[in-house]
Amino acid sequence: LTALADWTASATASMTDAQVEHLLSTEHGGMNEVLADVAGKGMPAALIMAGFRATLRSVAPFSASARQMVLRLNQSLLDTVRPQDFVTAFIGVLNPDTGELSYCNAGHNAPIILSANGEVRRLEVGGPVLGILTDTDVEWHEGRLRLQSDEVLVCYTDGATEATNGVDEYGEARFIEAVRENVSLTPYQLCTALYASVLAKAKTVVWNG
Repeated sequence: LTALADWTASATASMTDAQVEHLLSTEHGGMNEVLADVAGKGMPAALIMAGFRATLRSVAPFSASARQMVLRLNQSLLDTVRPQDFVTAFIGVLNPDTGELSYCNAGHNAPIILSANGEVRRLEVGGPVLGILTDTDVEWHEGRLRLQSDEVLVCYTDGATEATNGVDEYGEARFIEAVRENVSLTPYQLCTALYASVLAKAKTVVWNG
């Protein structure tokens, strides 16, 4: 069970100004899960993300691994954006039949896996943000695991945990607890419940992400 939590309550592709979430099929029957967030706001960030999304759609079907996608996306950003612009990204390649997941986390909020016994695992293996360093300067690593049928994978951006009412932020601890409380729901229902949880705590939400 996989949920994308960025206040779209959707298990299909969606995009805000500087964020993108995609579920893309691979030529081998797998599924690419991609979350990305551009530093900054407004039109400049939106244009960078538009280019990132176009590159993603062109390289994803022909990339053998999550790490390979990260390397290609990083090079595209190095070729097209200013040094101060960068993108955080989580890229996963899931085999729906076996539950095998390979992933690379490039400076993004670590997705969480919640098991039936309440144990939480964070998908942190990867490397730095994209668009600043070359692959000769730094190494991006790839994590591998097998999702069990009773586990839930939740991917999110900082728009969730950094939602604030002007006094305090929603925070990761509250986010994880909200996932635990609603773990039995469908992905769509889970995203909706997480959204409601943030609104209930933050009241008037000021988005930071």
